[in-house]
Amino acid sequence: MRVAVLGAGGFIGYTFVREALRRGMTPVACWGSPGSLVLLARHRMELRPVENLDLSDVDVVVNCAHPFTVRGNRSLEAQMRTLLDNLLASGRPLIHLSTISVYEPFAAGLRPDEDLACSPPASDQYAQSKLLLDRELQQGAGERTLILRPTIVYGPFGRYWTDAFLAAFRAGDVSVPDAGGRVQPVLVDDLACLMADACENFRPGLYNVGGPEELEWRAFFRFFGEVAGGGRFQETGPRPTARPQRFSELREMLRILLDAPPLRRLARPLVQRLPDFIRACFRRALGRPDRPLLVPIAPLPGEKPQPPPLPPDLRGLVESGYFSQDRLVDLSRLRADFPGLRLTPLEDTRARLGDYFSFRFTDALLT
Repeated sequence: MRVAVLGAGGFIGYTFVREALRRGMTPVACWGSPGSLVLLARHRMELRPVENLDLSDVDVVVNCAHPFTVRGNRSLEAQMRTLLDNLLASGRPLIHLSTISVYEPFAAGLRPDEDLACSPPASDQYAQSKLLLDRELQQGAGERTLILRPTIVYGPFGRYWTDAFLAAFRAGDVSVPDAGGRVQPVLVDDLACLMADACENFRPGLYNVGGPEELEWRAFFRFFGEVAGGGRFQETGPRPTARPQRFSELREMLRILLDAPPLRRLARPLVQRLPDFIRACFRRALGRPDRPLLVPIAPLPGEKPQPPPLPPDLRGLVESGYFSQDRLVDLSRLRADFPGLRLTPLEDTRARLGDYFSFRFTDALLT
């Protein structure tokens, strides 16, 4: 079986490629960025650029791609149009990997099924573009399209739900105001197996995909803290009333300026002359930026030591209150139509993720 894979060099796409190879399939990796070829070059397989893509000689098309940034002189809109045109023109059974985790708003105890209309905020361009692509495929090729909408996907080389957590605990303690929300994390290998099963026994439709258990985010945090063997996890409780939006914008502007090397070089002599308490005030106002305020800041008398800054991929989620919210989905349709699906509990991945942590975070050239 020849399977075209768009987004084959990404976290989920590459895991699927490996599963397809294990099953004796013939993956055809379709790439849009040279950087995605790094992992794929380890295997003997056909590589095709997405420009002027011809998919007439494959049996199934699997799409794990979604444009994130401008590439070269191609806008996000142009990349999205190319992706959609390629998928609609293939004429082949299509397995499209979408997501459910970005479709706000979620509510406590809500478990949306596949029929619930998604309505992400108009300001969330990523979620809006994901939803638009889903709808275009359903309208243009629904009779030959299977759409899978997983919750958060974790596993080796997962940037957001694995690497960011391990990196945070490797650096030290991790503090979150509220991690009482619940989630159904799904292991990337299980998702890849589901996609491969669908290639072998294709059926169109729309399915939510989640893991076998509902976990509180605090349990997810603690698990990764134990895997990393570094810092501790703690919840600090609700934050004080948010400051006005104008202050938030000013704070973000100062963060950007203070991260600029030219400004840091110019300002260093001045900042070194400032009293500790003034630098500490800046630190508190800026939410403890990634680097100290040009020079290390000593804690004020009686001030508790601050935990190290979170990786950017986690910091925005913490500030938005993401981990205080339930992100649960109804999996009844998935379980009914894929009765043989294997779903791995989080605890069963401990040894594997421990090995991955040792590999990923002990080589200075990889961190």
